[in-house]
Amino acid sequence: MEDVKVDEDGNVKVEGIDVSGLEDGELTLTATLTDEAGNEGEEKTDRVNKDTGAPDLNVEDKETNNTTPTITGTSDQPDREVTVTVDGKDYTTTTDGNGNWSVDIPEENELPEGDYTVEAKITDDAGNTTCRG
Repeated sequence: MEDVKVDEDGNVKVEGIDVSGLEDGELTLTATLTDEAGNEGEEKTDRVNKDTGAPDLNVEDKETNNTTPTITGTSDQPDREVTVTVDGKDYTTTTDGNGNWSVDIPEENELPEGDYTVEAKITDDAGNTTCRG
C-alpha cells in the first residue's frame, strides 16, 4: 500500500492497492489498523464491486422520410441516462427497466433531407462510459 489516511471521524481511506490482476465482481477487503505504539484495532471488513467493463449500448440503424424521427436503442444498463446527439444537438433520455431507450426529435429541430450520424453515450455506476455512433 502506498497511502493510508484516517480522518478526524475515524474514516479510513486507502490508496495504492493494485487490483488489476483480479477479475471484475465483488471484492472483500479486510483491514486491521495498528497505531504507532503497536496497539492493534478491531478487524474490519468491507465489500466493493470491481467493474472495469464498459456498458453495452446499441443504436438502431434506421432509414426514414420522417423529418422528426424517433431514435431508439438498447443497453445492458436499466434506468440510466443516455445522451443522444443528432446534427450537433444533444437529447437526453433514460433507459427503461429493460435497458430500452428512445428519443423523439422535436418539430423545432426538424431534420432536412440528408444523412445524419447519431451518437449515443451512456455511463454505468462505476464511471465506465460507452459511446456509439
